[in-house]
Amino acid sequence: MNDEAFLRAIAAGARAFADSLAASLEQQTTETGLNVVPKPGSAESMRLLLERIADVNQAGRGATAAEVSRFAKEAGMDPRGTAGYYATAKLLVKKSDGRWLTDLGKARLKRLAENTAA
Repeated sequence: MNDEAFLRAIAAGARAFADSLAASLEQQTTETGLNVVPKPGSAESMRLLLERIADVNQAGRGATAAEVSRFAKEAGMDPRGTAGYYATAKLLVKKSDGRWLTDLGKARLKRLAENTAA
């Protein structure tokens, strides 16, 4: 990798970090009052994202890219940060009809929901 490519990669990473930090500071107003967006990368952030995708999957379809992007933002994440959910963690899979929770994703969501309830 040459110096210019390296600097561009660092700049892109810094922008993604800044966007993620800004999103974590934003607040949403809901019917129940003020709802603070969870910290990106937190268990609550992951639970919200996986839960929203599971809701779509339970309706018998995969979540669209636009939906996953919206769900990520609502969970306080930069949508680009969901890439690890596919490749690294294997919590999601992209099929021809959208994004689906894998068995690992369902198990992780169950553990996160149990920890939230406790």
